[in-house]
Amino acid sequence: MKTTHSLNSGMFRGKDGFTLIEVLVSVGLFVIVMMVSLTVILSIVDGNKKSQAINTVVNNLNSSIDSMVRDMKTGTNYQCAGANAVSGDPLLTQPATLKLGPSHCPAAGIALDAINFVSTITGSERSVRYQYKPQSGATTGSIVKEVCTASCTGLQTSITSSEINITDMRMYVKAPPAGGQSQPGIFIIISGTAKINATTVSDFHLQTYVSQRILNI
Repeated sequence: MKTTHSLNSGMFRGKDGFTLIEVLVSVGLFVIVMMVSLTVILSIVDGNKKSQAINTVVNNLNSSIDSMVRDMKTGTNYQCAGANAVSGDPLLTQPATLKLGPSHCPAAGIALDAINFVSTITGSERSVRYQYKPQSGATTGSIVKEVCTASCTGLQTSITSSEINITDMRMYVKAPPAGGQSQPGIFIIISGTAKINATTVSDFHLQTYVSQRILNI
């Protein structure tokens, strides 16, 4: 019995636990793993926030351009904007300038790219102008819409948000004679920057062709 007791005592003395060095090494490895994991998680969260911000800005831009394109598609009598002040409605009382091929706007009297047409999207005819308007003293700006009555010098409404800076806009009008083989249309080229957050800005370049839905007869 004494011999057995002595052996058992020796066995228990051999299982005293971890040493201080083993504990420090284990804790150090755990801290390193947690720091790496936390860095990865924060990176994923930051990437998700940027992705959501980009989607918000892009959706806003697409919505603005789509609203302008729908208005143009259902319109008629496309022409580059002429003088700012005219007698009577600038579109409904004047025939469109006939062009066999695309003509770059602006026309005489307008320093910036602008286009006039008869809008029917509301169910009634009204003269509308879309124009690129740079900010005062800056190289960026916005796209503005203006409903014209006696002249196109009334209230201008920006259709792009403050996160979108339009740096350049080019519009080309194709207005063939009525009854021809081709439909009137507008070719639009837009360049600008989208402000994602305080430090991130993304460039964009868009182009689209708008064809009149109403038959050219």
